[in-house]
Order: sequence, then structure tokens, then C-alpha cells
Amino acid sequence: MNIKINSILFVVIGFIGIHVGVFGQKTIVSGSVLDQSSKTPLQGVKVSFYGSKIATITDSLGRFRLETYYPVDSIQCYLLGYKRGIKKVKPDIEQEITLLLAEVSKEFMDIVVLPPDEFPSTKLHKKVVLNKRVNNKEKLQAYQYETYNKFQIGINNLDSSFTKFGPAKRLSVIFDYLDTMENKKLSLPIILGESISDFYFANNPKRKREIVKASKITGLKNIEAAQFLGDMYFDVNFYDNVIDLFGKSFISPTAPYARTIYKFYLDDSTYINNKFCYKLRFIPKREEDLAFFGEMWVHDTTYAIESIIAKVSPNADLNYIKNLIIEQKYRQIEQEIWMLQNELVLLEFSLTEKRATTGFYGRKSSSRKNIEINRKKPDDFYKTQSAVEFTENAKELTDSEWDSLRYNPLNSQEKGIGEMLDTLEKINYFTRLKKLIFMATTGFLPIGKIEVGNVFSLVSKNTVEKTRFSVELRTSKAFSKRLELGGKVGYGLEDERFKYAGSVRYIITPKKRGLLSLVYQHDLIQLGQSPTVSQLGSTFATVLTTSPLNKLTVMDKIGFELEKDYKKDVILTGGFDWKVYRPAGVSVYLRNDPIKNTLDTLSELRTAEFMAGVRWCKGEEFVSGTFERKSLRSTFPILSLQAIFGVRGIAGSMFNYKKLEAQVEHYLPIGIFGRFHYGANAGMILGNAAYPFLKIHEGNQSYLLVPSAYNKMNFMEFISDRYASAFIENHWEGLFFNWIPGINKLKWRLITQQRILYGALKGKHDQKVLIPKYVSSFGNVPYVECSVGIDNIFKVLRFDLVWRATHHRYGISPLGIRGRLSINF
Repeated sequence: MNIKINSILFVVIGFIGIHVGVFGQKTIVSGSVLDQSSKTPLQGVKVSFYGSKIATITDSLGRFRLETYYPVDSIQCYLLGYKRGIKKVKPDIEQEITLLLAEVSKEFMDIVVLPPDEFPSTKLHKKVVLNKRVNNKEKLQAYQYETYNKFQIGINNLDSSFTKFGPAKRLSVIFDYLDTMENKKLSLPIILGESISDFYFANNPKRKREIVKASKITGLKNIEAAQFLGDMYFDVNFYDNVIDLFGKSFISPTAPYARTIYKFYLDDSTYINNKFCYKLRFIPKREEDLAFFGEMWVHDTTYAIESIIAKVSPNADLNYIKNLIIEQKYRQIEQEIWMLQNELVLLEFSLTEKRATTGFYGRKSSSRKNIEINRKKPDDFYKTQSAVEFTENAKELTDSEWDSLRYNPLNSQEKGIGEMLDTLEKINYFTRLKKLIFMATTGFLPIGKIEVGNVFSLVSKNTVEKTRFSVELRTSKAFSKRLELGGKVGYGLEDERFKYAGSVRYIITPKKRGLLSLVYQHDLIQLGQSPTVSQLGSTFATVLTTSPLNKLTVMDKIGFELEKDYKKDVILTGGFDWKVYRPAGVSVYLRNDPIKNTLDTLSELRTAEFMAGVRWCKGEEFVSGTFERKSLRSTFPILSLQAIFGVRGIAGSMFNYKKLEAQVEHYLPIGIFGRFHYGANAGMILGNAAYPFLKIHEGNQSYLLVPSAYNKMNFMEFISDRYASAFIENHWEGLFFNWIPGINKLKWRLITQQRILYGALKGKHDQKVLIPKYVSSFGNVPYVECSVGIDNIFKVLRFDLVWRATHHRYGISPLGIRGRLSINF
């Protein structure tokens, strides 16, 4: 399955969580309360932790004992006729103290009534913040529970006229499954997913494991989303200071600095399940901020959240998300331990600003039972290759087995989703519509077991071919879920030559991913192009050029690569490539002949390369399709090492060399300051090699912005055999623009980026092939590039002003405008 086609659906169904933390130590205080004058024990004295409702009464000997996990630093005691006594205690240890109470004087001073120094809502919020660590489930050494998750995806806000719409009338079978919404509009469910699993968490170090005992997806075919049905991928923990949703950082109403973002109101108080609770309402001070509005009920003794309803502000700086509601209900497991028991998430998408416009909705509910705490299992139990595991028959349960396992029975609409979709699959109009949507998102048109494309590279331009036409074929999932065959043919009108390629991909180990790729290629390529962008044949990349694409290479390549997951966080790669390079355009391969003292022209260069690499990112998870997968990103950096060994003599290979490179990359949410993306790499090449096999730094000769390249650097402008680079990219979101009246309604977002590169090149490589004249030297000055950009223009565009700060070129402005499609939430 191509991941792009279902990106919105994955966001909807990927709402499930990760749990971590450390356990607070208990404060235990015991002792006696005595009369200060007579030193006799006082009975019936109320003794409590200061600022808490955890209290007791002294016995006939004046003795008391108090204990708590909550953060406390003082004991207070009170008895009618005596002055209140307060004494400091040491937190997190057991201790014995004695308190002396003095009798109240019979003479009274004038009573002065002063206004409160703080609002009651402020005092309550401070108590919630103060007790966050203890009330957070992440304090526990271990916990486990069974969870039932159910999600539904559908189309919402359908008008009653929808049933009279021409295309809809051709799919009239769906009319029996429409449901009426609260706004009297119609909705149509298309996917229902369910799972039952056992979830385990252990602390110090943090580990988690989930075993899915039952999993089922009913509805649209080819949605490979079973992994989202567990309890791993979406966790809204309101005890966190920052809550990450859709790649954005929302400020939690329990953050210590939340009062700078929110207004709080103490609205009510009542008993809930025999526990006295306060109702604390919160709203954002500015509607454009990434914040919530809603209410929470707070227990008056532990200051834990008993329940919370939070909604994203309708004017928040988000695209396409018209409504997001999160409801959570907690249960007190022990005296000072609260655990999430029930959760409901409702999400609505729409491509337009109008809230009543037809779009998608997602609804996820979770229930937990058999909750156990601090019963840690042996360490080996948590050593798992995958965070989410499926029992052998998890996806093969019968309907009767599901009926016995579900916490609550399905309603009639949920039961009918499968029947409706089975009927639609038999209607030609519906299948054609699905194919067109698939082609619009992937570039390929499915025809039986074959997919034909790519519509994004049917026509392209360059100086060698002038105009180029190409077509690609590949097998689909209907052909095989483990084997993919692909091929491509291109033809240039100017050089009148065919280019072609063939590929084979095979999943050798489905459970613990192992992907073998074989490739043969005869094509025109651009050396020094970023691997994250479309190749030379892309229509847009070759039309919107800033200078001619004339330093080209004809490449013949035969190779293979094996990608294998090792343990949970490590990906190993290995492979072999045999390549032949022939110059095209203005490229040329010249070599000095020291005997004849002449320059020889080489028609081709050959190399044979063995490759090995390792990539490690702690806690990383993936959205997996059939052959492709997309990282969900981790809070930890991505570390990678790669080694390439060129070996002379294999099938005419001409060079011996070693390429070594190390790289780090990190995506870091920084709360109200947005997102921070930084990285660095360094490498060296040992031995002698022709310049096409050295490090050709990534440039860009297009008005299209390439975030991973140097956008004011030409292709093959800098070449090195020793190099180091770094970059910093800040996504400031609406931090600045949201403060500007009028501009804040546009929902523009500021992005800044700085990139630096330095390298060196030894002259020994000239002995193989002369370095071309158009290649520049760094000298003693690194290449520096800075940019400032506006993202989210009309929700789909980003434009950057790029400044080439060093190595200016005569007659060429160091400033340039670059743009790209940028579709995000």
C-alpha cells in the first residue's frame, strides 16, 4: 500500500499511547502533640499536611501518623482553644516529630477583613500543578491492564440533497447506512476497527509491551492499519506540559506556565462517586494559540484529575481540523493513585474553512479493566522486537468469539459497514472512483494487478534530451503482498535514445521486517541531487530551473540492497552496486598522461561498491505499508553510520576507496516556540577515486525549495573528500504572526533555517580524473546559507527568501526566492 493515499486516515486512526515515568517516594510523619506549658498529651487534635486535606486526629496519648506520596513540606495541627501549630518536615522520608501547642489568649485584637490575594481558581490550579508528579501514572514502577479500542472513520456533513446527487444515486446502496448527526446533517461510516490487547509498562528504564489478542478492521479494503488498533500510538496525557498532536505542540492546562496561556474559572463543586470535586474551567487567552478550552473536575484531597473534557479552539492555527474533542475519565485505584479508565476522541476533517462542509470524521473510544499497578514482570518479559505484537490468531476470530470479547455490543450501523462496502466493491462506478483517487495521490493508476504511471514524470526537460517522455509500471498488492516487480522506460527527443530500468522488491521476513531490493538501471542522472527529492525525470523539478541542467551523467547500474530490522530500534542495511558512468552534456572525464604529457579523454568510469549501514533511533515507530513505511518520529535523535568500499578489479572496476560517514538528526518539540529540527554529518574518503565517486554536496538548480539541500548552490559546485556540515531549522508556527492583528487570521507560520558546510579536497584525486573547472574550492571559508520563510500560505504553499552568505558569485545575486507545496496540519 502506498502510504500517501491514506495519510489522512492514518492520522485519524493513529490515536493511541505511550506511558513512562518515575515513582515518587512516600513521606511518613508520626509523633505526638503536647500542651506547651504542661507537656501533657492533647487528644482530638486535627493534624494534617499543610496545604492538603490528608489529615488525622490524635489519640488519647496525643499520638498521630500521616503518610503521603504527594509533595509536602510542613505539618499543621489545630485544636479549639489553642493556637494553630506548624512545623517543617523532610519530604520523601519517614520521621518522628513532636508539636507543642500554646493556649489562645483571652484578649482579642480588632478583626480586619482583607480581600483574597489570589482568585480561588488560581489557588486550585497551583494545587493541581504542585501534585502533578504524584498524580501522573508515569510515576509508577509498573502497571498493566486490558484495553478495548474501537475506532470508526466516515464521511460527515452530508446534506439531505446528497441522496439526489447524480453520482450518489449511482451508489444508492449507501442510503440505507446513512446516520443523522446532531446538526441534522448525514454521516456515512466507511471503516470500523476494533482490538483487545494486554498493555504492560515498566519504569527505570522505561519499557512497554502490548500483546494484541484480537484485531479486526471492517470496511474499505487494503487499509493496513492493524497496528493502530492497540494502545501505543496516541497518548494524550494532560499531566504533560506539552501535548503533541498532528506535529504541533499544544500547551497543557496543567503546565506550570499554563496561566500565561489560559484563563481559569472555578465554576462548581459536588460529589462524584463519593468524592468531593471542584470544576475548573479553562479557555485560551488568545484563540489562535495551540491550546484547549474545556473543563476538568479535580479531586479536593489529592488534586488529581477525576475527569476532563478538552476541545481544540476552533480558531487555533491548524489546517483541515475542524473539531477535536478529548474526553477522559479516571478512577482512583488506591488512595493516592489514579489511572485512566475511559477515553473518547472525536476528530473532524474538512478541506474548507466552513464547519458544515463535507469532510471526514474519526471517533475512537477506549476502555480499560483489570488494572494492576507496581507488579513488575521479569526484565526479559519487556525485551521485545516490536512494541505491538499480535497473537497467532488475533486477526482470525469468529463473529461469535468477538461477541463474547467486546466490552459493549456493536450497534446496527456498525454491524452494517462490512456489508455495505462489500456491495460497493461490486459497482463499477465506485471502483473507478477509487482508482482516480489513488492516481491523484500516488501518481499511479491501478489496472488489475498492475499500476501504471507516474503522472508526475510523464514529461520532463534537460539539455541532453530536450524533451523526455517516460512511463512506469509496477505490480500492486493484488499481485502479491511480498513481491513487487517494477519497470520504467523513457525516451529523449533530442538524443533519440531509450532509457530504462527494472526493479524487484521482496519482503523476506514479514514479521521482523526484511526487505531485499534488486535493481538494473540505464538512465540519465544528475550527480549531487538530494536523495529526498524527485529524480531528474520529474516534471516540475526540470521545468522550473534556475540554470541549465547540463552537467549530467549516463549511468548503468546493477545492484542489490538488504534492509533488515534488528531488535526494535536498529535498522541494518547492506548491499552491492556495480556502476558505469559516461559523461553527458558539458561533463567530461580528462586524465593526465605523464609519459606523453597529454590529456586523455575517458569514455567511461567503472566502480564496484559494497555498502553497509546502521541506523538507530530509540523508541521509533513506523506506519507500515506493503513495501514502504513512514517514521512516526521519536523524541530521541536519529543516529546513523554508513561505510562504502570501492573495490578495484571487479568487472572492470577502476578504483579502491573507502567512504565513511556519520550523521545525527533530531526533531524536537519546544512547546510554545514550535518545533526544532537540527542535524549534522561528517565524513571522509580514503584512497584515490575519480570525482564522481567523491562527496558531491547537494545543490539545487530549481525555484522549487528543497529543505534538505543548499538552495543557492549549483549542482557539482563543491566536491570534497573530507567534510562536515550542520543545519538548524526552526518552525516557529504562529508564535509571531498570531500577534499581528489581521495577519493572525491568515494562519501564516514563520520558518527560519541556517546551514553550514565545510570541506576539503586533496589533489591526489586528479591523478585519476581531473577535477572540472566549474568545481569551486572552500579555501578557508565555509559555505553558509540562511533563509527565512512563510509557511501555510493558502494552506498549501511555502516561500523562503534564501541568502547565500559566503562564496558569492560574480554577477549573481546572493538572494533568491524558493517555494514548494507544503501541506500540513
